[in-house]
Amino acid sequence: QVVLKTPTGLFYFGAKTKTFQKRTKGQAKIIFGKLAALVEGSSNVLVMGHSNPDFDSIGSCIGIARLALAYNPNVKIVVDKESPNFKCCTPKLLEAMPEYEDIFIGTARGLDMIRSDTLLIMTDVNNVYNTDCPKIIKCVQNIVIVDHHRRQDQMYEFKPLMTYIRPGVSAASELVSEMLEFSPHRDALLKEEANLMLAGLMLDTKNFTTAVGMQT
Repeated sequence: QVVLKTPTGLFYFGAKTKTFQKRTKGQAKIIFGKLAALVEGSSNVLVMGHSNPDFDSIGSCIGIARLALAYNPNVKIVVDKESPNFKCCTPKLLEAMPEYEDIFIGTARGLDMIRSDTLLIMTDVNNVYNTDCPKIIKCVQNIVIVDHHRRQDQMYEFKPLMTYIRPGVSAASELVSEMLEFSPHRDALLKEEANLMLAGLMLDTKNFTTAVGMQT
């Protein structure tokens, strides 16, 4: 993809062909190690997906939260709990795991939890304006992005500590599941959480028929 910046705006050329998977397991292991260190060194962690969340957004948020909870007990997922999509995706999870009632928080509580060393992990999104609460992104100094969509120019309004953006990957849940494989606490992922991550993979790949590679 080529981006041309002119006095009247940005113009995009290319990026029409299919992106192929080029990553390796070693790359996921390195990213996991960096992310675990950042989580452990933070006072608290906020995880946030895109607005009107689908199964992949919620599934990847849950996977990141499970990974982070092994290194930091203060982990919350910021989401619009009144969103019809959220209510559609999470009833079985909330029924089986009532503790998620406290892990899922709204934007107002998320803003109250921001500290100077708070870590924000954005997953399944890299565009500030596609999130439920862009204000949180502007208030947090330490940001990590895990995503499978093409990089957006808006993300350069802030400087993330780390980005793991792989457009060739079918779903954000796939990226998160690879990192979980290297966690010494990977057995902590429960069936209800894994089900949502699998649902995210199935949704974004249209039941494993598109954008699927060997690693998927």
